[in-house]
Amino acid sequence: MEKEAEILNSVLEGTVVNDLLSDIGRSLFFPKGIVYQTEQAKLHANFLNATVGMAKENGKPIHLRLIDEMIGDISPDEIYSYAPSAGVEELRELWLEQLLLKNPRLKNGITSKPMVTGGVTNGLSIIADLFTDNGDALLLPELYWGNYKLIFSIKNGCSILTYNTFNDKGEYNIDGLDELIKKCNKDKLMILFNFPHNPTGYSPYSHEINGFKEIILRHADSGKKILLIFDDSYFGFFYEDDVYKHSLFNEFFDIHENVLSIKLDGATKEDFAWGFRIAFITYGGKGLKKEHYEALELKTKGMIRATISNANRLAQTLLIRAYENNNYFEEKREKFELLKSRFNEVKRQLEGRNSKYLTPLPFNSGYFLCFEVRDSAERLREYLLMKKGIGMISIADRYLRVSYASVDLENIKVLIDEIYRACEELFS
Repeated sequence: MEKEAEILNSVLEGTVVNDLLSDIGRSLFFPKGIVYQTEQAKLHANFLNATVGMAKENGKPIHLRLIDEMIGDISPDEIYSYAPSAGVEELRELWLEQLLLKNPRLKNGITSKPMVTGGVTNGLSIIADLFTDNGDALLLPELYWGNYKLIFSIKNGCSILTYNTFNDKGEYNIDGLDELIKKCNKDKLMILFNFPHNPTGYSPYSHEINGFKEIILRHADSGKKILLIFDDSYFGFFYEDDVYKHSLFNEFFDIHENVLSIKLDGATKEDFAWGFRIAFITYGGKGLKKEHYEALELKTKGMIRATISNANRLAQTLLIRAYENNNYFEEKREKFELLKSRFNEVKRQLEGRNSKYLTPLPFNSGYFLCFEVRDSAERLREYLLMKKGIGMISIADRYLRVSYASVDLENIKVLIDEIYRACEELFS
């Protein structure tokens, strides 16, 4: 093992992070190579700087004028330069400010500073590499985003164990998770929560939160080392008044010394910037101090360096300018209300409808709703596509995921009508 990794491991010794790191995670460090030496040179090379592999002219990145003309008044350094591995510092600070606004309990504790990744998918892949070994187990609801399987299972050899997503009351099945933890005979647990949930569009209600906390606390008290991963890709799209309006990270970042919480979020959905591929990793753990977060950040930066090197600089610059714009929050509110109106229309269109072939699952947030199909969801998907020209997603041949967020308000009634009509035409 490299000396730099050993030093970071010694800093983390005695913390839950040390117990949870994978073999790769223990081996990682941020090398004092090109990136480190270039950052150092920026501070001290006041004559000539021949470090970074970038072509420059008169101290500015060489670039094509035609691209410059398309972008406008942004300086070449903010467009063409490499970003630091952990992200542009100003963006990291601005995102941290937003986290504190959205999750007020964070103001009372210590977390890491958010690090920029190439989208939430890249963030999840980094976490999988840092914390999962072949044979580890990841606990998920039965309905989960399919990319988790590629990232944690196919790529990293992690077993995925599932519990029913909902209980008989139509609430999140936290008791099912509890039973699965009891059956999982491992001292190290990895649990992933994704709210608003993809594919169902469900988020916990405020009265459900204590149930989540009680179960995690009980198992942490028993001595289990727990990694909690919060995929908050669709954060903020909460449409009903009694839905819990913060990330679960707000409740778990300092819950127990045996728990490390990781928040993954980003501009992808929150700021309607899907193609920017800008997201963030933030760590929280009770008892972790500044030096622990710094060591964990260096390991994470090492993984970023080993995969994407750094995230898109222009996208980070555009987001910084957006967050500093006085119209930012008002424009976001307008787009939120647009999506909420579609949600409300879907709810209206579902009222009073009954079908022996379809059951809508609980939904209250996000982009989606899911139907449970009492026949073949794949046949229904193909029928809707080929006969009606309507595209949807089938899951495990049992569920149909509908992204109403991508459908204009005036077409919602037609969408719901055609789904129910297609069931009668196809299955009756």
